[in-house]
Amino acid sequence: MTAEHTYQPGTLDGAATLFRAEEETAITRWTAFDVDERHGWGRFVRDGVHVERCPGNHASMCAEPHVQVLAAKLRASLDRASRSGETSMD
Repeated sequence: MTAEHTYQPGTLDGAATLFRAEEETAITRWTAFDVDERHGWGRFVRDGVHVERCPGNHASMCAEPHVQVLAAKLRASLDRASRSGETSMD
């Protein structure tokens, strides 16, 4: 509990993708530090947070059949990041 309350995260130079469940539950609302679309991550990521909505709730989005959608969105996000990195090095 002490570590949780005293931890001060740094700022990420770059962008991030947040994969959020479409179905909100009491636990996802309670655990969100700031209840907004980016669940508070926006203040820690300089170039913004892209939010991807996935079917299911926090637990079921990682199980069949929802995990197929999560995997496709994760694959697309990694592809975009890879292309972005290649472009910025030119």
